[in-house]
This record gives sequence, structure tokens and C-alpha cells, in this order.
Amino acid sequence: MRTFKAISISLLVLAFLTFFVGNYILNNVVKTRLAQIINNNPDRKYDFIFDAINFKWFSGELTITDLKIVPHFDNKSDEPVNSRIKATLTEFRLVNLNVFSLIFHNTLKISEISIQEPNIELYRNVSSKTGREEHTFVKSVITPTFLTARVSKLQLSNAKLSVFNVDQTDTVRILTFDSLNYSLTGVLVDSSTISAGSYFKYDRLSIGLKNINVDAVENISISLDSLHYDPESKILSLINLNFIPKQDPQTYMKSVQFETDWMQIKIKKVEIKNLDFDKLLENRSIHLSELKVQTPDIKIYRDKRLPDPIFKFKPLPSQLLAEMESVIDIPSLVIQDGKVHYQEWGENAKDVANIYLDNISINIDNITTLPEKLNINDTLSIKLSGKFMKSGDLALDIKMNVTDKKQRFHTIGSISKLQFASLNPLSEHLLKIKFNEGKLDYINFWFNGNNKLSKGRLDIKYHDLSKIYFESEKELAKSEVDGKTKPRKLNSKFMTLMANTYISNEYGPETKKYFQGRINFHRNENKSIVNFIVKSIITGIESSLLPMVQGDYKEMKRERRNIRKSVK
Repeated sequence: MRTFKAISISLLVLAFLTFFVGNYILNNVVKTRLAQIINNNPDRKYDFIFDAINFKWFSGELTITDLKIVPHFDNKSDEPVNSRIKATLTEFRLVNLNVFSLIFHNTLKISEISIQEPNIELYRNVSSKTGREEHTFVKSVITPTFLTARVSKLQLSNAKLSVFNVDQTDTVRILTFDSLNYSLTGVLVDSSTISAGSYFKYDRLSIGLKNINVDAVENISISLDSLHYDPESKILSLINLNFIPKQDPQTYMKSVQFETDWMQIKIKKVEIKNLDFDKLLENRSIHLSELKVQTPDIKIYRDKRLPDPIFKFKPLPSQLLAEMESVIDIPSLVIQDGKVHYQEWGENAKDVANIYLDNISINIDNITTLPEKLNINDTLSIKLSGKFMKSGDLALDIKMNVTDKKQRFHTIGSISKLQFASLNPLSEHLLKIKFNEGKLDYINFWFNGNNKLSKGRLDIKYHDLSKIYFESEKELAKSEVDGKTKPRKLNSKFMTLMANTYISNEYGPETKKYFQGRINFHRNENKSIVNFIVKSIITGIESSLLPMVQGDYKEMKRERRNIRKSVK
């Protein structure tokens, strides 16, 4: 009996020693083998250092704490370096690691990889003149000797990232975010993925980001509260995306030499549906089914007292698409509940003029550079609606032909139900005109255009226009006095009298002295399409209200008589 007990105790002690000693030896084997796989590239740019390791034989769970990823400074290569990464990981955990595959076949088979609270710093060498360095970090880990890895799930939790630009004199942080949560399922790395340059494949992606700040742009700070990708709906969501100038409008204008825009943009939400991540990563092409921008709030300031900018041709949107080298395919872009506040300080103004656009909805269809799609339909369609000057209804419909070398397009639109007094924030400071009463029933316009010219027609109707006031003296012309050019001005009271004598309080196609407006505008190719459309509409309004200043006044009178005869 005593012999049996002694044997039993001996076996238990032996088993105990075997388990712990074997586990200790196995821990060292696994640790050494992992180090060999990861750090076996003699030209590697990174070392992976892990001191604390715990391996559970039966569950196949391996936990590494305080993992550090640092640049490998013993690299003898003379190849210039564009970027470097430093990272510390609180915990790196592998679940259901197949030890035999790891030791004998250089193959990682893992149910789950969990990475907790990594702190990552990326340093970019902006003074390097070499080309873009592709996948430097991944190439350092995954080499042709790294045969196969299969991971059911890879989970990254609460990561922090800082990106720095480094030159010979300074290190500047340009990007930070506080919390990255990232998940991949069905990850595969093998010889085919390595040779293809994609390094790994995956079945499903989920991503979430919080508190992102970008300072890379010289005069703009970019921030984003959160980014989330839902693999079920395949929607990438960006919450509270902001582009904030680092200077106020007046300070910024003092720092620029030419007339330019100060712009601030705040967007409540952006939704990107069915973004093809593979094509984006492989060749930087953008393929998605819909881009939705919700509640953008845009503020623009422009100082016309500055010199005109150096001429720079601005193509129409259709020409921009036609000449774009990158591949882009966005069937639908939707902007909902937008707001624009535009301020302009005119050359002779005493204060800024204000333009307000509210409740803006924009639908842009068929944004594509794909030849196979343009062969079927090359029409870029832009539809806009909203409130103008917080009073009138605005509608615009533009059709542009992307493949047309003459860049022809057609525009139809209207402004209706506008109280004239609502124009005062614009007219008082820009035109030095103040409206008291009156209502614009409608302005309907339609015209064709190309890259250089627009031609079309415009109808206008208003009523109860009681009085127009000129708030200050208006410069009308210049005259020579004592050999010097001086402005000649008329008194504002006289101009007010003249305007109200000539302009009737009711006007429209039904009135006797009505002229249909003629749109005829030669584009300033240094200006955007917005300027082109606005100036085209203004020519139509001028020719209707002030036909005698138009070169074709007599022809307009003959046309009016013919229309009246045909009606009778």
C-alpha cells in the first residue's frame, strides 16, 4: 500500500514537473519560432520585441504583453527611407494557435488575433526625393519565407495613431486619432497574395474611428468625430466632418496677394455605399453606388478689393471628368439640407454683401470616367433646389455631355415667390440699392452653353414694387478735369427718382411694355461654372428690364410686336 502511494505521488510530481517544465520549454520554442518567422528577413526595416509571453497548451491561446515594434537600425541597405513606424501594444493575443503547423510548417493557423490599445507613431520623411514607398511595414513582416497564415478574425481595439512629417530641421504632427476599432474576418496570406502585391485577402471588414484631427493642410484644420463601416449594409459613415480655416476671414485676406475664397465647411454626416475597397487599394480607383452628404454648412468670404488672381483655366465639370486620369464611378451623389452663406466685399463697398442659400438639395447622377458606361450614357445630370435669400424658391437643372468635345450643356431653372426686401443684405452693399416692398412672382430661364458662351431666354414677373432707394452716391462715369481722371457722380435722391420713374411697380409677360430677356454671356474662363450661370442669368434680367442698353434693342421690339400680333 505504501509502495502504491509512493508510486502515485512520484507520478503526480513527475506529471507536475513535466507540465510546467514542458510548458516552459514550449513557451520558449513558440516564442523563438515566432521571432524567427517575423524577424528572419536580413533586410527587414523593423524588429518585433516581446519579453512577456504566456502560452496555454490545451487552449492554444498565446498572449504577448508590452509588444514593441521599432525600426531595425542594423539594415545595411543604402536605400533611402520615406517613412518609419513605432508602435507599442498593451496586449497581443492569439486564440487557438496551431502549434504544430507553426513549428513544423511555417504556417499560422489561428481562430482570432486580438490587439489591445496599440499606440502607433508614423514618421514621414518629407525631404526624401524618392518615389512612394509601397507597404514598407507589411513587406518587413510578410516575406516569401512566410508561407501561409489563416486567421478567422483579426480584431484591433482602441488604437491611437499620430502621423508626423519629418525634415532636416523639424518634426511636425499632421494627423491624430484617439480610438480606432478595426476587424477583419477570413484573413489569408499565402504565396499568391504576396506575389500579387496585396499581401493578404479578407472576407469581411468592419472599422470605426473617433476624434480624428488633420493638420496637414497649411491653412485648414480637418476634424472628424467618428468613422464607421457596417459590413452588413456596406455603408461607410463619417460623422461631423469639419474643414476649419486656421485664420478668420479678415486675417486670412491680409496674408494673400490676390482675390481668393476663404471657406469653412461643416458636414453633419457622409454616407458612402458599396465602396470597393479592393479597387481602391489596388489602383486607387473609386467605385461606389451612392455618396450621400447630409446637412453641409458652408461659409465663404471673398474680398473684391484685392487684385485679380493670375489667370488659371477652370474647366466645366464635364470637361474635368473627361480629362481625369483617375478612374471614378459614382452613379449618384446626393446632398441634403445644405446651407451656404456667401459674403463679398465689393471694390467700392463700405460693408460686406450677403447671399443666403438654405434647405439645399442637390442630386448629381452619372459621375463616371468609365468608357463602357459613357458609351451608353454620357450625360452628367445636376439638379438643385432650395431657398434663396431665406425667401424665394430656387430650382436648377443642368445636363452636360461628358464626351462632347465642345462641352455643350443645357440649363433650365427658376427663382420664385421672392420678397424683394429679402434682397437688401445683397443689394444694399453690392448694388447700393434698397428695396422697400414688392414680390417677385418668378424668373424662369433656359439656355444652352459651352465652354465659352451661353445663349437663351428669360421671363420675369413681379408686382407691388412700390419704391427703390439708392442708399448712396453712385459712380456713373469718369470725366477729365484739369488733366486728371475723376469720377462723376449723381446724387442718390436723383437716381432714386429716375429709377422709380422708369421702373413700373408691376411687370410681366402680360404687361404692355414687357420684353422677354435674352441671355447672352461670354464666359470668363478663369471663373467657375457657378459664376458662368449667375452672370448668364443677369444678362437675361438686364435685357428684360433695361432693353434700351442692349445692342439688339430694335430686334427685341420687333419680336415683341410679332408676339402680340400672333396672340391677337
